[in-house]
Amino acid sequence: MGSVQTDRVAAILPAHNEEAGIALTIADVRRLAFACKIAVADNVSTDRTSEVVRGLGIEPLFVADKGKGHAVRAVLAVINADYVFMLDSDHTYPASYIPAMLNLLENDYEAVVGNRALVQPDAMSRMHRWGNRGLSALARTLYWHRIGDLCSGMWGFRGYVAKSLELTSPRFTLEAEIFAEVVGRGYKLAEIPIRYDVRKGGESHLKIRDGVEIAAFLIKRRFRG
Repeated sequence: MGSVQTDRVAAILPAHNEEAGIALTIADVRRLAFACKIAVADNVSTDRTSEVVRGLGIEPLFVADKGKGHAVRAVLAVINADYVFMLDSDHTYPASYIPAMLNLLENDYEAVVGNRALVQPDAMSRMHRWGNRGLSALARTLYWHRIGDLCSGMWGFRGYVAKSLELTSPRFTLEAEIFAEVVGRGYKLAEIPIRYDVRKGGESHLKIRDGVEIAAFLIKRRFRG
């Protein structure tokens, strides 16, 4: 039986109707000074996302269950890498921050999250800013751990950490669940400031009810038996 190939660095790109931004996101990752395997999870896209990805020489993994959480879990189940990064496919998170995050993972930390401290004009609505601040404050209070951007979609992990995460969230509670899993398992978590750019291809999928769902998840998860 042959051994399983392990890449040094891998980037997970969950994608739902991201034909406007995914080529730019992939190009950013490919500009890194080191090799990085790119794994795209096409999550029930109805646009040309998969065609764009194939045109760039990547075979997407098709995930039939709709929701970012389903997409991320599907990729984590099949990918093997020493270091794993997750970022959205809409070109909002610059891949240029991956080297700095990797440096932290190679040294003292086991997980790292990008704090969207440098938000470009029109990249995030006032409602989303204040909602994220409130959710981050709630997470700090409940979990007694520093977190400035709970809803950030840019994460990095050592490979064994990524494999150990027991994720069940189907949709927008995913990032909160990742935080709860990392902190709950005692992994050393770092946070670095990053830039957040204007989404390519329309408005954010997040709604007010999603923020309420995230808050309820944090409370339920913290006090579960």
